[in-house]
Amino acid sequence: KNIFDLSSNMGEWTQSAQGTGARTVRGGWGANTGTTYGQYTAGNYAAYYPLQSYLYSSVNSAGVAQSANLLGTRMSLYINKTEDTTKPAIEFTSSSKGTNYITVTVNSSDAESGITNYTYSLYDSSTSTTAIQEVTSYADTYTFEGLSQNTTYYIKIKSTNGAGLESDTVESGAITTNALNVVEGNIILDKVYGKTGAGVAYFEINENLSDEGYYLRYRINGGNWTTGDKVTGLSVGDEVETTVYDGVNQAPYIMTVSIDELETFSEAYASTQTYTDGDGKSATIPAGFKVSTSSLGNKIANGLVIEDEDGNQYVWIPVENVVYDDSGNWPTNTSSASTYKPMVRYQTGDNSIENGYYEMVRYEYSGVKSYVATTDTTVGNAITYREPSLVTGSSANGSWLYNSGSSYDAAAANIATLNPLGITTSQKMGEYMNANYTAMVQSISTYGGFYVGRYETSLSGTTAQSQMDKTPMTDINWYRMYLYEDSNYTSNPYYGNSAVTCSMITGSQWDTMLNYILTGSDAEDVTAITGNHTGTRASTGQYANDIMNNIFDLSSNVREWTQEAYSTSTRVRRGGYYHTTDLNPASNRFSYNPALSSYNIGSRLALYIQ
Repeated sequence: KNIFDLSSNMGEWTQSAQGTGARTVRGGWGANTGTTYGQYTAGNYAAYYPLQSYLYSSVNSAGVAQSANLLGTRMSLYINKTEDTTKPAIEFTSSSKGTNYITVTVNSSDAESGITNYTYSLYDSSTSTTAIQEVTSYADTYTFEGLSQNTTYYIKIKSTNGAGLESDTVESGAITTNALNVVEGNIILDKVYGKTGAGVAYFEINENLSDEGYYLRYRINGGNWTTGDKVTGLSVGDEVETTVYDGVNQAPYIMTVSIDELETFSEAYASTQTYTDGDGKSATIPAGFKVSTSSLGNKIANGLVIEDEDGNQYVWIPVENVVYDDSGNWPTNTSSASTYKPMVRYQTGDNSIENGYYEMVRYEYSGVKSYVATTDTTVGNAITYREPSLVTGSSANGSWLYNSGSSYDAAAANIATLNPLGITTSQKMGEYMNANYTAMVQSISTYGGFYVGRYETSLSGTTAQSQMDKTPMTDINWYRMYLYEDSNYTSNPYYGNSAVTCSMITGSQWDTMLNYILTGSDAEDVTAITGNHTGTRASTGQYANDIMNNIFDLSSNVREWTQEAYSTSTRVRRGGYYHTTDLNPASNRFSYNPALSSYNIGSRLALYIQ
């Protein structure tokens, strides 16, 4: 019928929809007729995602479909009815408003040629003939934005039909935008941290205001206003003013905060000593480290901070119950109010292991409570979470004693990575991990706690760091991270240090850290979605809403490798990461192939005292 290319050349988009996520492509296209994709006819219907820009055109020698730019469309015309002589009917329907916008809706109809567009005009008085804003739209609803708060406006609307005839003009009457009412208590100073010159103040606004699209702006010492809730570069003596902003209007209420204190530290301790805070709680400060002297970091309940000579910072994790006492006092359910949270127990799952070694006690989390996992965590069981243990690809190897398997911890390339630690075989790797785990537990039993990195681990060359505003250590596999974080590695900052031993955080240390956080004011954050979920990995310590007891980025930014093993082929990583759809809090466990690397997986240092 004089219509070309209906069954070939290009598949043709139509406006027809299919299901909830597809539009319809009609006809055939220029695919090889020796393939499934070249056998369509003009009558064919095909559903495709509307952002797709290609169709399959052939199959290669391996049988894999190849794509090509074979998606087009076809125009159609219909004749306008020009003999319409009746103007459209129109009536004003409704309006809604905020502090900086007004939305109006009309109802207009034309039985002959239909409505083609609407003209919306905004005025600042009922008698004005000059519009502040005027727009032509194809919708019967329009929103005027960028308006002043608590101000009266008038809106006139008319419609046009297919014959070009205009309706009468309808008017909204006087509409007054809402006042941006903010009172004392709507803005909260949530956290202050950092040293003078690099101090940070983090503010939050009332949840209702945030839900309505309002946000904060601030200025320092009377300077220019800046949008944001995190104020950086502060020094003691600075004055910060904050207020609420809707993108156009600023609230008259201003909250003023004077920065009277930022983080300060003592001189480095010449020897390892006991520190007692103002609450009578004790911690052990290792030789060569400084301890916080400001109220921002000098209390154990809120996160006692120490710092080494290079600026690496750590937080003390007190441990009241280290080794399970076999009393039967076992916290097994979510409703238990028990504060008895043993960190480890004696190894029980492998008869060939001499009693006196330890294995993790694994916790699960609900709300602000933790409870012992119901699944087995026994060393020797290769199909569950456990620690310390090798993963070799063999279900017969669930402990740190090597007896079978040739993958992961038994692969030559991975063992070679750990050679600088004196690890030359899988057997030596297992023995090394178990010996360090045993020494860690004994140290915690002696000193009543351990330290975790305040920040996700970063690297300076191959030297591990725990510092703010650094790029997290990622894109290297578990074995290389384990190496860099071990104080027996020559580039480690604590190589040869007689006061502390440094390592990748263990799974039991992670759970013990969370159990400690659950006892304080940040307990709700353990199972909350906080921090960096922007879709972009950030430098360490940049999200003030992901700080728990002075520890940063536990629930976001990058997931963090631990020493915990799972099944026959994976190690465990904890927490959430920066993806916009990530819904995983600090308490979550994930397993992953330790030989692989990822942009979104890092780790965290832990120290125990020698």
